[in-house]
Amino acid sequence: MKTVRASIGVLGMMVFFMLTMMVLYASCVFFADMDAPDTFFESIPDAFWWALVTMTTIGYGDAYPRTLAGKLIGSMCVITGLLVIALPVPIIVENFNNFYKRDKNMHIAEESVMEKSAIDESIRNFWNNVKKRCACSWVGRRLGRAGRRVQRFWSGENGDLHALDNYGENHVSSASRKRSKRRRQSLASSSLIELDHETVVSVISSDI
Repeated sequence: MKTVRASIGVLGMMVFFMLTMMVLYASCVFFADMDAPDTFFESIPDAFWWALVTMTTIGYGDAYPRTLAGKLIGSMCVITGLLVIALPVPIIVENFNNFYKRDKNMHIAEESVMEKSAIDESIRNFWNNVKKRCACSWVGRRLGRAGRRVQRFWSGENGDLHALDNYGENHVSSASRKRSKRRRQSLASSSLIELDHETVVSVISSDI
C-alpha cells in the first residue's frame, strides 16, 4: 500500500497516456477499416474496446482490423501499449525496494533497541542483586559482631549464675572457677597490704 501511494503520480501518468493512446488508435483503426466489408468498428467508441485490449496485450479476438492499414495500426498499438505500461514499472519496483529496505532496517533497529534494553535491564538487575547481597552481608556481619559482643558480655557477667541455674553447683565451668579464684586472690592481697600498713604504724607509734 505504501508503494502504491508513493507511485500514484506515475500510475496516474500511465493511465493518462493509455487513455490518450486509446482514443488515438481507436480513431485511426475506425478510419482505416471504415470501407472494409463486415467491419467490427461501426463508430469510434466501438473501437475503444479493441484499442484497450490491444494495448494491454490481452487480445480477446472478438474484434480486429480487416485491412492492411488497420493491421499496421494494430501493431503500432501493441508496441505503444508495451512501452506505456513498461515505463513506470522500474519506478514502482524502486519505490517498493526503498520501502522494503526501510521497513527491514526499522525492524532491525527495533530488535537491536529491544535487545539493548533487555541487556541493560539484566545488568541493572544483576547490580541491584549484588548491592542487596553486599548490604545484607554487611548488615549480617554487623549484627553478628554485636551479637557476639552481647554474648561475651553476658557470659562474663552472669556466667556463674547461668551455670548454677542450668547445671547446678557441681557443674560450674572451669573458667568460672578460675575467675572466682583470681577474685579471691586479689581480695587476699589487698587485705595483706592493709595489715602490713597497720603493723608498721603500730611499731612506729610504740617507738615514739
